Amino acid sequence: MNSPNNRDLEQKLQELERELDRAASKTETNTAVEPEIQPNYSTSNSLNFDGVATNLKNGFNALPPAGKIVVALVASGFVLSVVSGVLRLLTSLIVLAIVGTLGYCAYQWFIKD
Repeated sequence: MNSPNNRDLEQKLQELERELDRAASKTETNTAVEPEIQPNYSTSNSLNFDGVATNLKNGFNALPPAGKIVVALVASGFVLSVVSGVLRLLTSLIVLAIVGTLGYCAYQWFIKD
């Protein structure tokens, strides 16, 4: 009962071995001709960024005028919120520096007495 199944499996195995041999011979001839290429990650990242920027620019140009206005308003709102956050952080750091300086001066004054 298992012998026909075993024969089919053996035939499939032999076919796969032949295909692998053919593929191996093709890759041996291809690798002998073509040099190995090392990826350059710094240029690939810049190319990836350029591709994204180009896609965004093309998408923006494809928008109708009303869509361009909406995108400009949303982008300006985002930029303003980021600038506001940075300014709040800067203000907090300045206040913290002033309070720290005043605290240090008060500490020194009371320690001398």
